[in-house]
Amino acid sequence: MQFVDNTYMTVFELIDIKTGRKKKYQYDWEYQRGNQWKWHNEPHGQKQLQTTTEPDHMHHKPVGVTEERRYPNFGHHDLFTIMETIHTHMEIAKQKKMDKPR
Repeated sequence: MQFVDNTYMTVFELIDIKTGRKKKYQYDWEYQRGNQWKWHNEPHGQKQLQTTTEPDHMHHKPVGVTEERRYPNFGHHDLFTIMETIHTHMEIAKQKKMDKPR
C-alpha cells in the first residue's frame, strides 16, 4: 500500500484459523527509497542475530548504512500499533518542515 506521503508498506500476517491467533507477521515500511523499518517475528537460529525479544524483532536500514541493523521489538506486534507509529512519524516530519526557518 502507498501512503499519502508516497512511502510504502507491505503487510503479511499468517493467522491460525482454528484459534484466531497470529502465527507470523511481517510489516515492512519503506520510508525513503531503499531505507526501511521492518517488524517481524520469525526466529533466528544464529545466536548473534537474536534479540532479547526473540522471535519478535525489528530491522532498520538507516540512510547511508549498507547493512540492516536488528533491534528488540517489545510492543509492535500488530498492524494497528505499526500504523500508529508510522502516523506519529509522519506528523513529526510534517512539524519539522513547518518549523524550519525559511
